[in-house]
Amino acid sequence: MSNNAARSDFLTSENALDSSTPLAQGLVLNAVFTETADAAADSSTAYTISPGDTFNGSTAGFDTDWIRLDVTAGNSYTIDLTGRGFTPNLDVILQVVDDAGNVLAYNDAIDFFGGNLDARITFTPAVSGSYYLVVDDFSNGSDQYSLKVSAPTPTPAPATMSDIADYLVSGFWQDQGIAPISFNASSGDTLTVNISGLAASAQQLAKWALDAWTAATGLKFSYTLSSGADLIIDDTYSGAFTTHSYSGNEITQAEVNVGYDWIQAFGTSLDSYTYQTLLHEIGHALGLGHAGNYNGNAQYGIDNIFVNDSWQATVMSYFSQVDNSYVSADFAYVLTPMIADVIAIQEIYGPASLRTGNTVYGENSTAGGIYDVISQQLASGTLAEPVALTIMDSAGNDTLDLASDTYDQQIDLTPGSHSSIYGLVGNLSIAYGTVIENVIAGSGNDSVTGNGAANDIWGGLGADTIRGGLNQDQLHGDDGADLLYGDA
Repeated sequence: MSNNAARSDFLTSENALDSSTPLAQGLVLNAVFTETADAAADSSTAYTISPGDTFNGSTAGFDTDWIRLDVTAGNSYTIDLTGRGFTPNLDVILQVVDDAGNVLAYNDAIDFFGGNLDARITFTPAVSGSYYLVVDDFSNGSDQYSLKVSAPTPTPAPATMSDIADYLVSGFWQDQGIAPISFNASSGDTLTVNISGLAASAQQLAKWALDAWTAATGLKFSYTLSSGADLIIDDTYSGAFTTHSYSGNEITQAEVNVGYDWIQAFGTSLDSYTYQTLLHEIGHALGLGHAGNYNGNAQYGIDNIFVNDSWQATVMSYFSQVDNSYVSADFAYVLTPMIADVIAIQEIYGPASLRTGNTVYGENSTAGGIYDVISQQLASGTLAEPVALTIMDSAGNDTLDLASDTYDQQIDLTPGSHSSIYGLVGNLSIAYGTVIENVIAGSGNDSVTGNGAANDIWGGLGADTIRGGLNQDQLHGDDGADLLYGDA
């Protein structure tokens, strides 16, 4: 059966819980409890609430209410105590105590001088278990109050690049209720592409983006004017999105649209957001999803699954390096598939044996394709915007040439690492399985760390620190007060 479905930056529906149907565990989320009998003033209290719940109670005279709260160590809980009813601005006192009544936290006003007499405590227990929220009225009057405990929001765990790759390949589609799909192809095969619907300047961007995916997959792209091409890239509609026609799990045709309005707004240079958009959308065309369960828009800290979801990990992310507060990287447009993208696309189309000879990356590139384009534009000064890339290489005795860089470099040849070059932080990545043996550093005060290969590292000018890592390395400080460490 043939289907035609929007698969990228596309509209989805949300499944909602039927509030009339009890949860299997018999729990009610975000429940509201009301004090009927007076809450005890000690740990014998009959009232227990959970994170997310609200407790409505009252105090009279010297009455003090205790409400039990069960919490998990390491999570942070925000507890708000406010007046309600006829006395919404009562002066309340809130405490967190243990079962013996030892006070662990106390607050009697969020902003006394500003007139906000409500109380708030953020509590992070060191030990899981039962604690007690103690409510009192500063005036010892008869007042009504509302006590609410926020449900904790755990910090997403840092993901491995393989975790993110798995989500790109299957997790995203499963979260959308769609089975993963891909072309019936493998590394070395050729897909046909029709880019005739783009203006000439945008056609060049599309060719560069396709070259970048070739450099990661080994898939080849043959250009045609046929409407039956495997992949059609045009600018017919406003915005940027990808659709697929597919049968079962096999893509029969993919269409990438990057609108003329988008191209006019974001430019036609290699270091433009238009180029990165094409790189992203072609990733969708080949079967990759987003790095989180978002589509169309997203906010970091709310919509991300992985704390390190950013362009530094994958071009399929919605978050730039600076949108993400966890990663250490400067803003940069992405010129190649990144580390998680390389893993993901090779999960789909198989491992690629690419650039197996002695290859130079960076300046004076001999890698071909997009790497040569980047090298040429570096040399000519054409790249005006900050850029980031990932090097993927299969074999040979390879060299990273950054000789003209005058900034202080932080270079790490370890597979899976991020380096800082040309004045930016975290903008050069080394794919897993990629071994670069040699480095020619620039004229700044550089730090270079080798890998497990027999490295030949040249520090260049400046006061450099060079660490060889494992194996028998050759370290050259050149001019400057250099520190050389052979390591193991």
